[in-house]
Amino acid sequence: MNSYDAIVVGGGIIGSAVAFRLAQEKLRVVLIDEQTPGREASWAAAGMLSPAPENPNSIPLVPLGRASLALYPDFIAELHEITGRHVGFRRDGTIEVLFSSGDERELSTLVALHHGLGLA
Repeated sequence: MNSYDAIVVGGGIIGSAVAFRLAQEKLRVVLIDEQTPGREASWAAAGMLSPAPENPNSIPLVPLGRASLALYPDFIAELHEITGRHVGFRRDGTIEVLFSSGDERELSTLVALHHGLGLA
């Protein structure tokens, strides 16, 4: 019977990163996922990491998002050094598609919120 120090449920970006760090600490880790790892939420979100809030209720998370984004390039460089593989990390931004005139007003409000928080 196998035994582990940690079981990580979910093989997306977050679960895989957690399992990776635990293994670096010499813990015996098993990573399980019901589907193909990396093909659920991480696939849908394309691994996007953004400190920009989607609505005013998310403003308290902005400092955490900024800190996470600041750490991410070093994490990606470490993964590349260890594996020799590029993960495709880019800082290209996002595209918003507007379907009605109300969407344009909502997007303008969101852009003003982001600028007010010092986000590009």
